[in-house]
Amino acid sequence: MPSAHAHRLPARLPVLAGLLAALLAASPAAQAGFEITLLAPDAGGLLPVIRTGPLDGWQALAGSGQLSTARFLEGRLSRLVDPAVGGPVLLEEVADSGWKSTTTAGQAISAYASVDVEVVPPGGIPTPALARSAPFENHLQARSGQRYRMENDAPVVVSGVAYAPLQLYRYGRNTAYAGSAWYDTWQAQQQASTTLTLQLDGSLSHDPGCLANCLLTIPAGITSTRLQKPQMDFEANFTVLDLDTRVNCDDPDECAGGTGPRPMAVAMARVRYVAESGASFPQALDLPISLSFEALAGHRYLAIGTLEAEADNGARVDFYNSFRLSGVQAPAGTLVSHALGGADLALHLAQPVPEPTGLLLWAAGLGLLAGNARRRSARGR
Repeated sequence: MPSAHAHRLPARLPVLAGLLAALLAASPAAQAGFEITLLAPDAGGLLPVIRTGPLDGWQALAGSGQLSTARFLEGRLSRLVDPAVGGPVLLEEVADSGWKSTTTAGQAISAYASVDVEVVPPGGIPTPALARSAPFENHLQARSGQRYRMENDAPVVVSGVAYAPLQLYRYGRNTAYAGSAWYDTWQAQQQASTTLTLQLDGSLSHDPGCLANCLLTIPAGITSTRLQKPQMDFEANFTVLDLDTRVNCDDPDECAGGTGPRPMAVAMARVRYVAESGASFPQALDLPISLSFEALAGHRYLAIGTLEAEADNGARVDFYNSFRLSGVQAPAGTLVSHALGGADLALHLAQPVPEPTGLLLWAAGLGLLAGNARRRSARGR
């Protein structure tokens, strides 16, 4: 099983190649605000970065397993006049749930922390960070509440003492992290064309907060009050690696983890939220994805599915509906699964594969996007 201490924040991904970006922008399957990257079998198989989410690196993964992680942080920094001491008092308050994790399939893990004593409403406090993982399925949500930025943006006098601008303030923030990951080793019993069907369902939104009759206490001396800007990160990854076919990376600037041989990627789908100025919320995503590769008799394949999310100051990422491998189209006996105890994967996931009528499926089949785009950011894996 993977280490419960390998926690990583959501990674930032390469920009989609111009041709595919233009094609997908015209497709109903490609929704605004989401970057979709696909790797087809003829794209070379080199992934400069093999993303495993909260799991250990791919080198440490054997057999099958899962890891769900959650964390919630709340902080407040203030310098306000305290009548009891006759002047301003500087306070830095932090509440951190720490990383919560589970490697039990299907078990949900949640996290919560608060700098204040909470009055628990009927029904309990909504869970801000929640994740669950099971073979072939990822589930998570990361929800944060609105936080304010207060300061004196003009000279003020409090209790007869003058304060220059920005000498009095209170800043609040909170952040929810959630990660869901599973992996499974497959063995090919025969050579056959194999088509994998994935489904990704969820939404991005903002905390509606207090829309009217808000009981907001303004500390003495504060002249400016505004909401902190909500921010969010979201990334879904599904990768199949051929453990018995290696490809070399000879560019240390391009390949995370150094140069040298690594398993060839035969299928990969990545969906990432890209913040857009002026974007409206909520944004819903209901995305079918189809990927194909040629299974080779005797070869071992490592499949990895991950979801990662971060939500700050009123942002909400809800993908508890799931990211799942929903179907395998291949002759019976082509792939057997370690997670299923050597049972046939196609029979376990038996269901019709959607007709490739959408441009997204067409793009996947043609392999228009190679997998060697440079990373935009080095954060995470």
